[in-house]
Amino acid sequence: MIYKFGLFEVDTAVAELRRKGLLIRIQDQPMRLLIALLEAHGQIVSKEQLRSQLWSQNIHVEVDGALSVAVAKLREALGDDAANPRFVATVPRRGYQFIAPIEIESETKIAEQPAIPGPSTSPENQWPAHGRSRLSKAAMVSLVAAFVAAVAVSAYVWMRTRQHDPVHELIVTDFANSTGDAVFDGSLRRAAIVQLSQSPWLHIDADAAIDNALQSLNRPPSQGRVTPEMARQACQPLQADAILSGSIGRPQSDSYLIDLEIRRCGDGKRLSRASAEVKGRDGVLGTLGQLLASIRHDLGESRATIDRFNVPLQEATTDSLEALNAYRVGYDLRSRGLTGFHSLFQSSHPAGPTVCNGLHTIRIRIHEHGRGKDWRELYTESL
Repeated sequence: MIYKFGLFEVDTAVAELRRKGLLIRIQDQPMRLLIALLEAHGQIVSKEQLRSQLWSQNIHVEVDGALSVAVAKLREALGDDAANPRFVATVPRRGYQFIAPIEIESETKIAEQPAIPGPSTSPENQWPAHGRSRLSKAAMVSLVAAFVAAVAVSAYVWMRTRQHDPVHELIVTDFANSTGDAVFDGSLRRAAIVQLSQSPWLHIDADAAIDNALQSLNRPPSQGRVTPEMARQACQPLQADAILSGSIGRPQSDSYLIDLEIRRCGDGKRLSRASAEVKGRDGVLGTLGQLLASIRHDLGESRATIDRFNVPLQEATTDSLEALNAYRVGYDLRSRGLTGFHSLFQSSHPAGPTVCNGLHTIRIRIHEHGRGKDWRELYTESL
């Protein structure tokens, strides 16, 4: 069986994981864990189920610790992020769940397809030479000319609607902030990542993957602040397709100008640009979400998919910029292994139920446990 998700492909027959056709090195236990999660088709797999599938009965292991190591290695191979999962989500006290859309291809699919019969050579189906209709040379020339014209029109339309190869893997950089308002520092990048991560078409490289790519080039890690130069350096080891950069300015005292730009990795060619001016701070997140939806279409995603996977940014994160900024700082501290992130997550509480319903990293936990529990407790459980 072959499972496809994002840029990855798993062949269970030979236990291979590939990304864009290239073989990914992964140890046996993480590979078996991935196959077990894929075979569950999006259902939660309990720790006991995984124990029975990954270890034989006569081997005694401390399940939580062994599973944590296997999950960490699997996430590393997929470039996934535990705090902002795209593929493997932890469901507190229950187990693990594969949350990305999966395409399944049977290995016998081609073999089962009926052969296409060729043209019959039986005498009754052979036309006598004198009975075949013949086209004049002029008619043949007209048909060829019409065909060429149709091809030319189709090519023109295609070039007008798709002027570059589709983009599937994206690095998101920090937004340049010239407003003088520190609340936008880093928070708009985190909001953009959350919104774009809804797309089954795009893969957004996690901070951990970017840092690993930089370190492979003997460059210092980003520590949560990804500059355009860092993104350009990380492009090749990550095999990313393009870079999303953004900026926010204040042309007038009561208005904000948001600008987004996509440039292709390698030659730096601009693939898409979108900008908008909005009155007041309260409209920034909503406008950013609309611009990102437009960018997704420019990168090759269909309108139908965008409409289906496009939760408004205020719902996918929060409508409070202060709460979003506190979450961003806490996320950065946590990703760097530093303390103090709990108080920053909890400082988002003034935003009320919106944070409980919205923060991307606990949406699955809220879905599983309901909205009755305090959101801070749910977040603590997800760490």
